[in-house]
Amino acid sequence: MERVEAGDERSTSFPFLLKQTLTTWAQLQVGSNGFTSLRGADHATYLDDIVVGPKLHLRDQSELGPSLALSAQLGVPTFRATGYARNDDAFFVAYATKDFGPVHADLNAALTVWQLESAKLQEAIELALSGVVAGPLGALVEGYVFSSAAPIAPRDGGLRAGLTLTPRPWLVFDAGATSALSPRHACTRCSWA
Repeated sequence: MERVEAGDERSTSFPFLLKQTLTTWAQLQVGSNGFTSLRGADHATYLDDIVVGPKLHLRDQSELGPSLALSAQLGVPTFRATGYARNDDAFFVAYATKDFGPVHADLNAALTVWQLESAKLQEAIELALSGVVAGPLGALVEGYVFSSAAPIAPRDGGLRAGLTLTPRPWLVFDAGATSALSPRHACTRCSWA
């Protein structure tokens, strides 16, 4: 679950990301921002786009260098709902990941093509740090910045913090909150992993 508050605006969502490793270098990912509720000047409740596509692993981390990966995903609209913009979108992400002792660092750079038919571009960068607190319990903190893709997605930035629970190596749950640095929270699909 992610909860965002910016002024009188409140957003709550239940994102998910499913991954299926196909080979040592290819993975299929399916995700969504999930059930989303917006409160404030704008009010909407909907199931956000389903995002699907491959993630290609380019190299493992070494003693000095990070692991590197690329992904390309297509956002497909779900059910019609008041306040929900049904658009076909594309997402391209470059990932750099490195472990520093007990701290896991992820640096991601992304390009989003909102509304493929009109091609509004939005760049983003995100740095996430996570680690194990005790047993299956972990903590994370991440900062992110999005450029403007007006009028679809305004410039955005913020800080997200949360806890993770890993009952099995292949199953991770997390819950957190985001403090948006801009008047409106535009990050509808920003949980990259």
